[in-house]
Amino acid sequence: MWRMCRGCLPTHVRLQDKGVQCPLDCVTCEGPLEDIQHVFFDCTFAVQVWIRVGLWSEVQHAYNHGSSADVSIFLLVQKLSRVQSQQFAALLWSLWKHRNLRLWQGENETIAHVVNRAQYLMEDWNLANTPTAEVHRSSSEVQNSREDMYNSRTDPNSSTTVARSRTTADFNITYAHDSIADVHSSSMNAQGAAAPSTSSVSTLIGQRRHPGMFPS
Repeated sequence: MWRMCRGCLPTHVRLQDKGVQCPLDCVTCEGPLEDIQHVFFDCTFAVQVWIRVGLWSEVQHAYNHGSSADVSIFLLVQKLSRVQSQQFAALLWSLWKHRNLRLWQGENETIAHVVNRAQYLMEDWNLANTPTAEVHRSSSEVQNSREDMYNSRTDPNSSTTVARSRTTADFNITYAHDSIADVHSSSMNAQGAAAPSTSSVSTLIGQRRHPGMFPS
């Protein structure tokens, strides 16, 4: 999310701005311009994801009233609850993961696949941060419920790859949660104030930055 707010995600438009010769169209929907706003808020696939989880009205409002991705995020966290903010952050990561899997591995994921991956990320984080052993489902039950998803995309012999993916996901949700919580808290203290500049929102997100956050 920090990279998203700083405009550092290597979308096709961003790459061309840096002198990299590549097509400008969207990897997912083949729209004419793939920039950050399009990937997460305007792409038809992304819209269907937001509709599926019931956040489209909030996302659409923020997208229509935000001049950039980071401003849209700030507008969103002013309205979302803490749980919705976690879900929002996890879905941003899952959408970017979907985009890269399609680009580099030719995988065509379903909307349900993207939503479930984000949900699993949130569940893993909540399990890892539960102070007692009294949880609704044990870690093994959560893990078993996901085997079909991971095995459908990973070679059966590549267990190390699956393990690494899960470990990274567990680690990343901590930073996603803390980052969105910081912005949520700051936005609550700024109710009624004008939306901040690009640099100020990016600074809020950057306070929780870690090199491993939201990998490709």
